[in-house]
Amino acid sequence: LSEMFDFSRPIFDFVIRTSIDKKIEIKTKWELKPLREIVPIIESGSRPEGGVGYISDGVFSLGGEHIDNESGYLDLSSPKFVPQSFYDHVERGKLQKHDVLICKDGARTGKVAIVRDELDGKQAMLNEHVFLLRTEDDLLQNYLFEFLFSNLGQMLLKSNITGAGQGGLNSTNLKFIKIPVPDEATQRELLKRCKVVSQKYETTRMSIKEY
Repeated sequence: LSEMFDFSRPIFDFVIRTSIDKKIEIKTKWELKPLREIVPIIESGSRPEGGVGYISDGVFSLGGEHIDNESGYLDLSSPKFVPQSFYDHVERGKLQKHDVLICKDGARTGKVAIVRDELDGKQAMLNEHVFLLRTEDDLLQNYLFEFLFSNLGQMLLKSNITGAGQGGLNSTNLKFIKIPVPDEATQRELLKRCKVVSQKYETTRMSIKEY
């Protein structure tokens, strides 16, 4: 899957500068656009004061541990919750289908997932350790996920980590990350190829789960 987005093919080319600033330069025939221009909603969530460890029911509260490192799926095997009353009164971080999630700090910084069918019929929100990215177009939304999930997308995110120790992503740096945005026909072709790979992965995943 990631090979489709390595930009080393004739259409794309990219150069990684190995200087200390760790910046990545992408050379492509398509326009490079900062996320703030194509993603009108970039926000994080919150939790009640005192945390959620004592809450055993309510609305799903998702953090970095719920982003699967390898698949880009949500992992709800160890769910956490916030009270319904808390969810009802917050305005930010409420999840919708196809939202792209990015872990903003900790060991999983830069890891991404997209909300598929895992939350159908369920309410959910993010905690303060995850960003939500939401465009106004489903095609662009899915392309955004596949790009950020690719090897190059992961390098771009990790090159923008700041701070001591493990560091993290802040909203300012995230909004100014530039990604190539192909025309709609190319986006559809890329997503069609990605879908074939994803279907193979899902078949294998379900077989392993059943076993």
